[in-house]
Amino acid sequence: MKTAQDIMTREIVSVSPDSSNRELAKLLLSHNISGVPVLDDNNRLCGIATESDLIYQNKKYRVPAVITILDSFLFLDSPDKMERELKKIAGATVQDIYTEAVVSI
Repeated sequence: MKTAQDIMTREIVSVSPDSSNRELAKLLLSHNISGVPVLDDNNRLCGIATESDLIYQNKKYRVPAVITILDSFLFLDSPDKMERELKKIAGATVQDIYTEAVVSI
């Protein structure tokens, strides 16, 4: 019977809580993996960040509604509100989405 040691990955691919969600997505794609441990500056486990966390993150933010008429943009919300929402989406970090409760063996 194989043990965890027989099948585990020895070279750890991880992110920090301050990593951007964009960095996380690139890492998952480039290594063909679905999740990574989130480690603090002292390499202590903070949690896990997964593809599902990224997908769920998109549901937390509301993309502001905009319509175009004759090559002009009309904001259905105030421009300030739109700017705040876009900054939230663009500036989101792993810290905003990762799961702290980790099950390990």
